[in-house]
Amino acid sequence: MAQVQSTTLFLRLPVEIFYEICDYLDLKTILLSFRYVCRDFHRITNDYNRYKIYLNTLSKHDIQRIYRMIQPKNINCLHIWFINKEIIQLFLSLFPINQFIRLKMLTLWNIEEFYLREILLHLATISSLRSFSIYSVKQSNISDEVSIHLSKLLLQSSLRSIRLMLNFKEDFSSFSLQRIHMNSCTDDQLISMINNCPSLRRLSLYSCPMISMDKNFNKSSLTHLEFYETKLSIDELESILRLTPLLTHLYMNNSKSRFNCFQRLSQWEDFIQINLIHLHTFQFSLTCEDYRINHIGLLLDAFRTSFWLKDKSWPITCELQCWFPWSQLTIYSSSNIQTFFPHCFDYKTIFCSTSTINNSWNVFLAANHNAFAYHTEWYRSILSPFLNKLSELALQIDDILSIQSLKYFLSRSNILNFVTSIWIIIDHPKFNDFKAIQDLLNISMYVNSVGICSKYGYMKDLIDKIFDRCDCHILNQLKIKTDDLSFMKWTIERVKDVESFKFLHYYSLPTIWTELIEWLTLKHDRKFSFEHDQYSLTITFHSHIEVANQL
Repeated sequence: MAQVQSTTLFLRLPVEIFYEICDYLDLKTILLSFRYVCRDFHRITNDYNRYKIYLNTLSKHDIQRIYRMIQPKNINCLHIWFINKEIIQLFLSLFPINQFIRLKMLTLWNIEEFYLREILLHLATISSLRSFSIYSVKQSNISDEVSIHLSKLLLQSSLRSIRLMLNFKEDFSSFSLQRIHMNSCTDDQLISMINNCPSLRRLSLYSCPMISMDKNFNKSSLTHLEFYETKLSIDELESILRLTPLLTHLYMNNSKSRFNCFQRLSQWEDFIQINLIHLHTFQFSLTCEDYRINHIGLLLDAFRTSFWLKDKSWPITCELQCWFPWSQLTIYSSSNIQTFFPHCFDYKTIFCSTSTINNSWNVFLAANHNAFAYHTEWYRSILSPFLNKLSELALQIDDILSIQSLKYFLSRSNILNFVTSIWIIIDHPKFNDFKAIQDLLNISMYVNSVGICSKYGYMKDLIDKIFDRCDCHILNQLKIKTDDLSFMKWTIERVKDVESFKFLHYYSLPTIWTELIEWLTLKHDRKFSFEHDQYSLTITFHSHIEVANQL
């Protein structure tokens, strides 16, 4: 009796609550599960008017079922992938676009111009559309007819957001648009967006063109501005930003930038304080090849002022990639290189990284194809400015030749006189020359921390053979990339001369971290402390210090 009464009370809840529940369910769950719980739920699904359709997840049978169960007026979000023509033709024959009278969001992927023209014609009769996106078209250029229909769509008073990843060349004029995301645009289009769209708050542009400095721009109410692969010069960029005094978010990237742009950017403290006083999020990623190696230190020092690090909390990461005779320098707004070093990089022969929150460099060396033996002096010239600031060194080893090449280069460059931490990365499925690794570690006189990484699953043999004959008593820490709990336990038991262990991985492992700490607490006599973040767990054993229970 009580259960029946509870069910009755539950069904008396406002229907909007059940609509909110359906908002978090996918289409098939609503139609095949939720709908059949009871008669009231069946009625709710008939009246529910916020259905989201993702056409790429549906079969012909699914579409026919939807046709029987859902009225087009109850669909408010539609994503169409033009991959399977039979699916598209069936869907559009059963659901003409002009029947979606409450449609708020429409997204089109890989569309042919014929379908795009037909859809745009029908959209003219829909007054509810708030967001329209075209992510790709099969033809790079669209016809004048389609451009005209798109221009008419922009004038709809309901439209708030548009994304056009195609070559649309018409000017913009809209009193309602708040967000524009464009694949490319002309300088006249950029001016029209800023001058003729008074409600515009977010603007994202790919391949933004160079602009004439004498163009007439009005002051803008933009709060978010994003440039992807921008071709703007630093002068042009500053000219635009002076007209966006309300900007709170700025993002830009360019894989073909110039070093003078880096230098100007590092001097933006006054520019931001005068022209962008509301800016609180500044993200960028810039890459150049025309840098001077001796100027990198001065560039980074300019980003180490209290304005960048304390007032704004905008630390900068710097990366240098080298593969004879090519090299490139990248700076970007991030500071988490310490957590992921050295496992997340696209391996080049030399990869150097640092951050403005510290003054030390991490260096990755991959001895591919005996590169160091053939171009020793060139690589030495790359590393020489950083030698006295090296902290962590990673060595990728795949065969005996790579070890010989590394040993030769290390002996000529004096790197091992500076580093205190080494990562050994085994990148060969049948590698077995562990003595060479032992020799490398034994000649590293100042190293007190060793990291080990291999994707080929013989980590136990690696640790056994390396630490059998190495001078482990000089090591303070052993770091290992793994997500295997049993291997973590084995490592702690096997390498007893090391006082600290750090386990790392790409993704968060909170459950494994907890289980390992519980195991240590219950099974281990040694006193220890620990600290962890999202991607790593560090355990430190103490001989004479009592550590409070941290669990």
